[in-house]
Amino acid sequence: MKKDLFDEIMELPVWDTHTHLESSPTVCARDIWDIMHYYWFKIELEACGYPRDAEKLNEPERFEALAKAMEVSRTTYWNRLVRIMMKDLFGATIHDAASYRTANERILATAREKKRGLDILKRVHVTKVVTAAISDTDISDIREVLYVVPVFRNLNDRIIDAVANSLKQRTKADEMAQELDLAVQQLYDSGCRTIRLEPYPFEHIQGNITKPPVLADTNNSRDAIVLYLGHALLSSLQRRSFHIQLFLGIWRGGQHVSSNNPWRIPVMNDIFEKYPGLTFELINAAELSALDMVQSARALRNVYPGGLWWHNFRASTYRLNMQYRLEALPATRSILLASDSRHIEWLYGKTLFVKRLLAEFLNDQVKAGWLDTDAALYVARQWLYDTAAKVYRAAS
Repeated sequence: MKKDLFDEIMELPVWDTHTHLESSPTVCARDIWDIMHYYWFKIELEACGYPRDAEKLNEPERFEALAKAMEVSRTTYWNRLVRIMMKDLFGATIHDAASYRTANERILATAREKKRGLDILKRVHVTKVVTAAISDTDISDIREVLYVVPVFRNLNDRIIDAVANSLKQRTKADEMAQELDLAVQQLYDSGCRTIRLEPYPFEHIQGNITKPPVLADTNNSRDAIVLYLGHALLSSLQRRSFHIQLFLGIWRGGQHVSSNNPWRIPVMNDIFEKYPGLTFELINAAELSALDMVQSARALRNVYPGGLWWHNFRASTYRLNMQYRLEALPATRSILLASDSRHIEWLYGKTLFVKRLLAEFLNDQVKAGWLDTDAALYVARQWLYDTAAKVYRAAS
């Protein structure tokens, strides 16, 4: 019997462009708290009274507090998603403190099963997973699907201060530019062609950022030094045709929140245009930047709207982004998933979530007559896997 569109989309391969699997002691959750205390979900539980210092409670008190918070927040999408994860992966229906203890026992029993991580990925057809490194994490059972994208933080205060504190700033800036170029060359020689650039070099600079300044021997402003080194870095990356992940729309201060700066992406367009030998993937945490990303990609062929992360990982914002992208961009120009997961269970849940939203969205487009079934499947394939595969593999 022919599968319907929804089922076909749910079975498509997925390329997850951003995880933190390498930063956790184990790929699979060791216990229920690895799942429930995932940062983005824990703050939701805290919003309805779950203790911020829940780790200090004894276990019976903690299970009671968890059950209460889960019941109060039972209507949120993430809450529903956690319940689905528990049912699908551990056969656990959670509703009271005793059921959470039972779920925890099942997680403890399965955590060290050989190849369990790979088996979970196969259930949602995830065939490629980006991590920042191959670390000491117990990651061996999913090594075959990993794609390493290192975080490049070499343009940092040490290098900037070295120039700012020098008596010959122009000469020192050239030395530091050579140091950055060497770091890029070392990555290139190792086979790396994609990096996560953090921070974006020109994030806090006011005024024109497109032209590298001519530095004097002394008394250059810090902004001028950063601008000079930033362009030196991007020029170095362009000479080697790198693909760059840029993570946008966040404010790191106290509680992490989205930063809906309406000028955030428009002021970057000149940089994207100045470096056509680079490709830029914009992974976005700010709802109000959704249309700007699409407009940039529509005008500039080296810009790719990417996955949604932080507080932007919501059904409403995904639907909005999918509508913007479908209307204005070829399907080959968008990447949909950056799960930001620290354990396989959340990677499973977030992938399931995005696939379901995508299947519902494209089904609606077919019913409305905007797409036929073949076109809808084409869009889904490109967004979930093919565009990422093209961009990342072309770089490497």
